[in-house]
Amino acid sequence: MKVVFWPYLAKAEMLAGFGKLAGVELVMVDGVDGLAAAIPGAEVLVVSQTTYDAKVAGALKLHGGLLKFIQLMNAGYDGPLRHGVPPGVTVAKAGDAWSPALAEHVMTLMLSLIRCVPQILTNHAAHGWNRDYASRIDGIEGKTMAIIGYGSIGREVAIRAKPFGMHVIGVSRNAAPKEFADETFSIGDLHAVLARADAIVLTAPLTADTRHMIDAKALAACKPGAILVNVARGGLIDQAALGEALKNGTLAAAGLDVTDPEPLPPDHPLWSSPNLIISPHVAGSNGARGRERLADFVVSNVARYVSGQAATHIVEI
Repeated sequence: MKVVFWPYLAKAEMLAGFGKLAGVELVMVDGVDGLAAAIPGAEVLVVSQTTYDAKVAGALKLHGGLLKFIQLMNAGYDGPLRHGVPPGVTVAKAGDAWSPALAEHVMTLMLSLIRCVPQILTNHAAHGWNRDYASRIDGIEGKTMAIIGYGSIGREVAIRAKPFGMHVIGVSRNAAPKEFADETFSIGDLHAVLARADAIVLTAPLTADTRHMIDAKALAACKPGAILVNVARGGLIDQAALGEALKNGTLAAAGLDVTDPEPLPPDHPLWSSPNLIISPHVAGSNGARGRERLADFVVSNVARYVSGQAATHIVEI
């Protein structure tokens, strides 16, 4: 079976894994022109969702007549969702490969904000001993965390939050019980949950329904003193409303690993918002272990498809 591979991360690890698959003709490409030349006769495409743009979708439509399965190397899938895939093509995301690293970044941002690490670093840079912010330092024991989008990443966040003594509320499309969540609610109860949460964590996919789910009304519903952390997609938040909420004190603080657009322009007003940490979409970075996890999942899921088994983590496009 012909498999076209457009590397993104963990190239060496994935090539080693694909090299062990029997019955696979692997063709590696770099760029849309290479993809258009290689995709005829291919049944499987392994590609990053960040690479998947209108040109890629067009090349697949014109030349990918035998394509049946796209394996993404990301937790998100907004590229194919926005630009579409050829009829009859199944799309899978990268499962929980990124989830531990993303969950660790959530905890890093949350604890940094609650423990006033930005103020500590400012003090350190000035070689000073200013303790004026000490009264603002807080803890998370006994606090409530709301995880909006309780999938694999949300579950990993909850696993890390529970030992700190946090009460975890999971919010997803339905209110079915979730592992490691103390309570679960449907997305229709979002504002009621926000009113209870000391920490709000966004791990939901970006879709037409979730775009700007955190808008001015949602922010107004938040519990006074709450902090917001987003490691999913920048489009989940109305950034103008977020900036205003940080300035007027509706939110105590926010940590963003994702923005809209990316990269965030240097003159964007969000940079000047108080009590805000922005990391440049690096939450998934996790060294050698992260590359191994990603390669293991992608190669094993492609192997399932090649062998006639059902692939996992299929998404609706």
